[in-house]
Amino acid sequence: MRYLGLYKKTHQQWLEEMSQSKYLEFENDSYNQGALVDQLENRVNNLLGKQSSLFFNKGVTAQLAAMKVVCDARNNNLIALHPQSHII
Repeated sequence: MRYLGLYKKTHQQWLEEMSQSKYLEFENDSYNQGALVDQLENRVNNLLGKQSSLFFNKGVTAQLAAMKVVCDARNNNLIALHPQSHII
C-alpha cells in the first residue's frame, strides 16, 4: 500500500530504519534551536545565496512572524484578514 509516496511499514520497521540514521549523534532540538536546525538553516542559506534563514516547523508560525516584522517596520499593529483566515 502506498500513502503519499511511502510504503506502509510496521512500528518495528520504522524503528529499525531510524536506528540507521546518520543523525543519531545529535540531540533533539528544543524550540527550533539545536545543531540540526543550525545545519538546515545554513544549508538553505547556501542554496539560496542568503546571509541567514530561519526554520519554522509550522506555516502559521512563519506567517505570524512575517506579519510581526511588517507591523514593526510600519510601527502599526493593525492587520486586515479574511473572516475565514486560518490565522484568526
